[in-house]
This record gives sequence, C-alpha cells and structure tokens, in this order.
Amino acid sequence: MSGKQKRFLGSPLSAEIARTIREGQEQGGEINVELIPLARIDVDEENSRRTGFSPKDIENPDDVIGDNANLRLIWEGLQNLANSIKSVGVQQPIKVYRHGERFRIAFGERRFLASLIAGKTTIPAWILQEKPRFLRNIQYIENMQREDLTAWERILNVQAIINEYESIGTEDMTVALLTDISGMSKSRASHYLSIVNGPDEVKYLIRLGIINNIEKGGYLSRIKDDAIRSKAIRMLKDGKDIKTIDKILHKNTTQQVDHFASRTKLGRPRTKISLGYTTNTNLLRKIITSIYVKDLSLPSSDSLEWDNLETVTTLWRNFLLALENEEKK
Repeated sequence: MSGKQKRFLGSPLSAEIARTIREGQEQGGEINVELIPLARIDVDEENSRRTGFSPKDIENPDDVIGDNANLRLIWEGLQNLANSIKSVGVQQPIKVYRHGERFRIAFGERRFLASLIAGKTTIPAWILQEKPRFLRNIQYIENMQREDLTAWERILNVQAIINEYESIGTEDMTVALLTDISGMSKSRASHYLSIVNGPDEVKYLIRLGIINNIEKGGYLSRIKDDAIRSKAIRMLKDGKDIKTIDKILHKNTTQQVDHFASRTKLGRPRTKISLGYTTNTNLLRKIITSIYVKDLSLPSSDSLEWDNLETVTTLWRNFLLALENEEKK
C-alpha cells in the first residue's frame, strides 16, 4: 500500500460533543447563579462518580458504610469539607439542571452533601434550564480535572461516555473517536476500550483493586487466550511489570513453536504450513508492511491498531489471503 491513510479528524457529531462540552465548562448559555434550597435538590443516581451517600443517609452514615473502608474515607472527607463550609461557606457554586419542579445535580455532589452535614439550608448553584447534552462526558472531564479516581471509577466514567454516545451516535466507538470526544490520549483510549470490551475477569480484578492500573488492565484484556491471560495475571500479582511479562510470554510461545516444528509427526501427510504464534505485534507489522499487496487496506504506520492482538491477527489473515490470491494470478 503506497502512502499513509488520512488521519481520523473526527465526525460532525464528535465535533458537536466537543462544542457542547466547551459551552458547559465555560458556563455559557441559559445559566445563572442563585441560592437555592438544599431540600429541592436531588443527587444524580447515574453519575459513576457518586459518593455512595444520599441526603437520607446523613443522620445514620454507618448504615451505609458498614465494613467498606472506601466509604469510610469518603465520609471522613465529607465531614472535613463540612467543617470548611461552616467556616467560609461554599466557595464554588455547584451546577444543577431543572428536573420537573426540582433540581438535579450535574456537578458538585460532595459540596451538596457537605452543606447538609454542616446544617446549611441553601447553596449557591449554577442553574441550567435543562439537562446538558453529553452530561456523562462533561462529568468525566470535570472529575478528571478535580479529583483522583480509582481505576474502576475511571472505567465506569468511560463506559458512561460510550453508552451516552452510542445512544445518539451512528458510529461504533473506536480509539480515534474516544480520543476525539474525551480529550484523552490515543494510548489511554486504546487501554480503556480494550478493558470495556474485554473479559469480565479483568474487570472484576480492577473493581476489587487487585489491578489498579489502566495500562495493566488494557494489556491483560488484549490477551485472548484464557490460559495465557491467567498466567499473566499470576505474574502481575507476583510483582512483575508488563514488559517482563510480555518477554516471558513471548519466549514461552516461541519455544512452543520451535518444539512443535522439531517433532516428526506420523499419520497423514501435512497439507498446510503452520506459521506459528507470536505476541510481538511489531514483528507482524514489519512483515506485512514490507511486502506490497494490491488492494490490501492497512492502518497508518503510527496507528494504535497495530498494538491490538485481535486486530493484527485479522490483518495477518487478510495479508496471507491477499498474497495467496496474487500468487494464483
């Protein structure tokens, strides 16, 4: 294939999302600040960054906390924020949107709950006349700017972005599209998509905090063989880093291929040539791109698709098929 393919520049819908997010962050449009009664405000139950507490839990927080150490830390943080609000008030208005005769929180649940704990009856709020479009995306960006999230909370945020987009979009979510509408780097978008679309086993380990790193989660999610993935997980638990694990897995796979190649098999004569196995996607990229095959569509040389084992496996099959077809002509 001659030349590079054009880089993805974003669809009209993703451009609209970016514009909507900018407008929401700049607090433009039909927005004004008022002191509104706390009793007229509801939390957003669908916000993936929820504290886990509701106004009715303020009087008896232990009923919610139980043995959950994370909720205990959140409650302590709310109490500290409440002490600050008692002293100096709420310094930054929360954002709410009208929901019937009440208001629903778009951003600022902690300030809202802490104000209740502090005994306040009103809170300054930016009032949006309606629910913002692409609210989950805006919440994700605001959370990333203001708070440290756990790996699992980040996954939930990204899943919310994908769900919201797919409910109105016409395209499947891709690395380029997620990068375009969220502002994250392509490498991180690749890790997130791999996890979201990957095996439940990896998601479960992230939720438990056993895997607390997005890069590690993405790497494990791209391993399609269950046995190999389980081996990689064991090595991660033993403290090995991804680079070391990848070398070990690649070495074991290469040795396995050499072992099978050296055996003399009995029975029917071989009718196909086995090209072996590898986890080194860069090796396959070098092979595929070094041989020109007519009408074979390939990603650009800097595309992150080359790092995805499933994608590269498909490219390899298409490459061999196209090469065979050329040889037959």
